[in-house]
Formats: sequence, structure tokens, C-alpha cells
Amino acid sequence: MGYYSLSVYCTANDVPVIAAKVIRPRLGAWTADLTVDAKDASKFAGAVTIVLGGLTFVGTAHRSGTYKDTVFVRVVGGGGGMDAVVEPRSYRNVPVKIPLSNLLAAAGERLSTSCEPASLGVNLPFWSWPSQTARRALFSLMTAASAPAWRILPDGSVWIGHETWGATPDFAWDLLVSEPSLGRITIGADSPKVAPGQVWSTGQRVSAVEHSVAADRIRHTLLFESATDTGDRLKAAVTSVVRDLSPRVDYLAGYWTRVVAQAGDGSLDLKPDDTRLTGYQHVPIRYGIPGIAAKVSPGARCLLEFAGGDPTKPFVATWETGTAIQLDIHGTTTNVAGTTISVSGTTITLDGTLVKVGSPAVDAAIKGTTYSLAEGVFLTALKSYVADIQAIADPAPPHAATVALQAACTVFAAASSTYLSTKAKIG
Repeated sequence: MGYYSLSVYCTANDVPVIAAKVIRPRLGAWTADLTVDAKDASKFAGAVTIVLGGLTFVGTAHRSGTYKDTVFVRVVGGGGGMDAVVEPRSYRNVPVKIPLSNLLAAAGERLSTSCEPASLGVNLPFWSWPSQTARRALFSLMTAASAPAWRILPDGSVWIGHETWGATPDFAWDLLVSEPSLGRITIGADSPKVAPGQVWSTGQRVSAVEHSVAADRIRHTLLFESATDTGDRLKAAVTSVVRDLSPRVDYLAGYWTRVVAQAGDGSLDLKPDDTRLTGYQHVPIRYGIPGIAAKVSPGARCLLEFAGGDPTKPFVATWETGTAIQLDIHGTTTNVAGTTISVSGTTITLDGTLVKVGSPAVDAAIKGTTYSLAEGVFLTALKSYVADIQAIADPAPPHAATVALQAACTVFAAASSTYLSTKAKIG
């Protein structure tokens, strides 16, 4: 196998490259460190196009300078804007492609046409990012989209999606070094055909590739990863250190849980959805208003939180929409349009001065209590009183007062089935 001369094999902005090292991770942006046969670094202060063995890399100079009539430059894949701070944005019911495109545009990057359509089409009911670097915002967005991979391709565009782990194409190569204990090999080849996200001929997954040019040779080092690895090999060590220094669970976040049971003191036994969390017992409920208690059925959904991020202080204060909860309100006084309403033992929805019971079941319960019985006793007594007055006046025409009382009875009887007094109490 022959090797090309460097002036033909590798160039940067059409200038011969003396030495080069291009590192392509499976996750993130590729970088290139170049030693260029030039005296003026100004030509490498912006966009840089590298041609390496017939493969073109489009990037942006991150840092460059001159030493002994030689230019040294570091190139970052794409527009070099992933470390730029982007303005905060928020979205409602949009596919991932919309905030992703806006994010990349703000960072001066562009989206690849080869992205996985399913990942771009994931709907986000709510999404926002604070003021932060585009890289951090992109990682968060990919997590929300359940797309575990993103990287900058050689053409400078950003690709996202799930790895397909396709086979590497056929090409001529020589095995130069094999290091099984380190999970890597080094090969010699005229063209950098192998790429991260592919499967090598041995069945191993390619996690990262390093193309190096020096003297009269070009080499390609392949790092492999297992099927259980959660990231590429280049970031594994850093990720491990960060994970050891940081808590595995963010106790400033909330976690959806299922109620297993409720104790006699009102506290809850919970089973979190997140498998990193164990079950919790006797977790208190925070209502936000004094004098309230709740009865919660098993299976109810709530948000487990930790006061001040302290794992020893769990509590529940938020419930999932549609969760059935029975509230008891004791000693609470509510002013509605100048009317004071005392409520005990039930839930009431207030609309102006009209008091409505929250559900047909509760409505029936209140109307069947002592208040309804009192109405019946009152009506019976009133009707008897009217009858006695009429009997005294018989056979004379009905007295005006009798007519008025009969009309009042009719109106009151009709209305009593549809309204409650300003003070209602379950007996």
C-alpha cells in the first residue's frame, strides 16, 4: 500500500499541511490540530476547509498563530458556535425540529439534511432553555427528544438521531497496532473511510476515530465501545469523574410518583417512576393553606420534591391532572363578592355569590343532609299554617296573605332543590 506526499494528501484552505490530527467523536464536535506550511496565520482566522485523503472537513478556526515561519491552528467542526451563549427561549407544542433549528441558527450552525426524521418529529408539549451555551442547550434538547446521539459531520452540519450502527465500507487497510486491553486499534489507509457510529469488521462499535498525518504516513486510530456504554469513549473518563463528584439524583428536581398507600396521619407511601429512586414512606403533603387534609387513593399520581434540595426532607405538593382527591377543609372562611361562606367537609366551587357543589356526588350528599331535612320540616309547617288560615276563612274567598304564602311555598319548594344556603354543613 502506498502513501501520498503530504502536499497532495492533506491541505487546509488549499495550503499544504505538514502535520494534522483530526479527532471525530461519536457525540459532539470534531476538532483538528494542524501544522500548516505558511507564514501568515490571517488566512486561518475564520472558515477552514481541510481536505484529508479525499474527505473534506468544513470547520472554523478556534485559535491560530505563527511560530518559526509555520502556522499552527486548531479547527472546530462547523461554525464554531457551540460554545456561544444563546438567549433564553420557550416553546409550546412544537416538534423538536423547530427549537433545534432556532438554536443552531442562533449559534451560527446548520442542521444536517441526514438527521433521523423520527427524532426531529418528536413533539414537545413544553420546552424552554435559559441563557446558556448552545452546547448545553443542545444536550438538554436531545435528552427531551430521546435522541441519544448528536455530532458535527465532516461537512460542518449538525446531525441528531439514534445510531444505526451500519457496517464500515470496504476499503484497503493495514493493521498497525492492536491494543485489546484498551479497546483500540491503529490502521494505515490512504483514505479515512471509517467513521464513528459504524461497526468494524470484527463486530465492534466504533466510538471515535483519530486521523493523524505526520512525516510520510497517515494513520487512523479507532476506539471501540460496548453496547452498554452510554457515551463515546473520548468523553467516558470525563463523564465518570463528573458523575462521581456530582450527586446521581438531582434533589432540586421533582419526580413523578405513584401513591402506594396513605397512613392514618395523612402521609403517603410512594413508588417513584424513576428507577434510580427507591420507595418512600410517610412522605408529608404540603397543602399551602392551613386547615386542609386530603384522602388519597392508591394509584394517585403526584410530584415528589425535596425541600431545599435536602434528600431528608421529601414532600408532595403537586398532583397530576385527573387525579381524584377528597379534600377536607376545616375552619376556613372565604369571602366571595361580600358574602362569607364557611365550608366544612366538602369541596365547593365559588362563582360570584352563587355556591355550586363541585360534583353530582357531593351535590347529592349535601342536599340529602340535615339542611335538606330542615327545609322539609319548614315547608310542612308552613303549608299546615296556610291550610289552617284558609280553614278559618272558609267558605270566604282566600285571604290575600294566604295567597301570598301559598305562592311563596311553591317558589321556595321549587328553588330548594337547586340551591344551597350560604352556610351548608354535612350532618
